Order: sequence, then C-alpha cells, then structure tokens
Amino acid sequence: MQNGTAPRINVTLAATTLIGLDDQPGSLDRYGPITAFQARAISLGGDWYRMITDPHTGVLLDLGRTRYRPTQALIDYVCARDRTCRWPGCHQPAMLSELDHEIEYRPGQDTGGTTDPRNLRCLCTRHHHLRHTPGWAITTNSDQTTTVRSPLGTTRTAPAPTANPNGPYPLAPLTPPPF
Repeated sequence: MQNGTAPRINVTLAATTLIGLDDQPGSLDRYGPITAFQARAISLGGDWYRMITDPHTGVLLDLGRTRYRPTQALIDYVCARDRTCRWPGCHQPAMLSELDHEIEYRPGQDTGGTTDPRNLRCLCTRHHHLRHTPGWAITTNSDQTTTVRSPLGTTRTAPAPTANPNGPYPLAPLTPPPF
C-alpha cells in the first residue's frame, strides 16, 4: 500500500485471448507486451481491472471489474449521468445518494451483476432500502427510463436522465431583440 491505496495492475488483452480462442499478446501497463499465457495468469487473481479489446481494432470493449466497491471515477461517472435519485419523483441529488447494483453483485457466480455503469444507478438512502424490501421492484429500461413496481402492482416511471436539466438550448431568434 502506498498512501493508503492498494496498487492497481491493468492488463489489456483481446476477448478472444482471454477465453482461449487465440494467443495474441497482452499488455501490462507500465511494463509493455506480455505473452497470452502471462496475461491470462495475471487475470486469474487479485483485485484487477481487465481491459478487453476488440482483437481487430484494439478498441476497448469492457473494463472488467472484479470487486463490489466501484472506483471513484466510476462513482463520479454514475452520479454525473444520473444527476438525482433514479426513483420516480425523487429529486435527491445523486452526489448524496448511494449506488445500487440493479443485478445483485455475486462474485464468481454466473447470476451475479457486475460493477459497471450499465448495472449501477443512484438511489437515495430511503429508496435504496425500499428497493430491497420484498415486493418492490425497480428496473432500468432499454431507453434508460426507470420503472418502479410497488407490492400492490402499481407502476411509476421516471424519465431518462439528461445532462442538461433544461433540455436543448432554443435556437437563436431570426431577428435581433428589440433593445
């Protein structure tokens, strides 16, 4: 540990190499190229961030996360994206909310969710606890709206978060203002 922070190792490898379909070399940050065998071996243990790339273009496809607690950068991203608690009608600022895994995080199990932006959302403490109460369900829909179903079966939907709370800027008038 240095300054209370555990060291972090980034391993970059193609998705096809990770699952054993080929043996393209990987890359170890601050070191350089490593063999496919070494990249897979490093990927098997520790608290690591695997950076899976498209084998043809090198474009980052996934920044894998193997731990429950998100990085500060991920927290900042989700809070900036959501702006407020995602519960319909709640306006608690995201920065004062808690991050919720939509699909429960279960390390090492096929049914568990990951700690990534697609599986995280901001919920205020009250709604985060309510979400875990039997009978309540909250879902982020494909259009990024959020739907809540109560134990009585009623549903409410919150609009998708937007970076500009006032909507798009209006077009400039065609004539100058009269002043």
